[in-house]
Amino acid sequence: IGALIGGLVGGGAAAVVAHNVDSKPSVQASGSSGSLTLNNKDSATAISGVAAVATQSVVTLSVSGKTEAGTGSGVILSQDGYIITNAHVATLEGSTADPQIQVQLSDGTLLKGKLIGSDPFADIAVVKVDTTGLTPIKVADSDKINVGDLAVAIGAPLALSNTVTSGVVSALNRGISVASSMVPDQ
Repeated sequence: IGALIGGLVGGGAAAVVAHNVDSKPSVQASGSSGSLTLNNKDSATAISGVAAVATQSVVTLSVSGKTEAGTGSGVILSQDGYIITNAHVATLEGSTADPQIQVQLSDGTLLKGKLIGSDPFADIAVVKVDTTGLTPIKVADSDKINVGDLAVAIGAPLALSNTVTSGVVSALNRGISVASSMVPDQ
């Protein structure tokens, strides 16, 4: 998820941020666990600007199965309710193929989600909520990202929605191998 938002920064979010910061001196995205407020456009950084623009597209997922439960983050991909998240979030590390999913929008609205599909090898999943008019994340062209570009992650660690952190893109076109109970033994 962080890579998607990082792609937003690396792929030209500066224009979006500059436009929104100049036109809206105070931008607020509220949630039941807190809010993200951009109070002073003169001291706003690229990180606070991206957070103010992108937070409305980030969701918190509460997932439960027969014996386990957990939370995680996702981003809205389309106005009609498609959300992308990690497969380990949507399937509770592969412990359930039929999860009960509740999606909390950044404004605190709660919606029932349905797992559409997941890929444990890529650790990606698609969840659908039955609503329209959502604000999809703006995804940039990953071919334009450079090592060292600013990356911003917005999510819900420990179920704390609208949490923002930043870093840099440390490498390109490099995969990692992570042990997961979701991947079948070979």
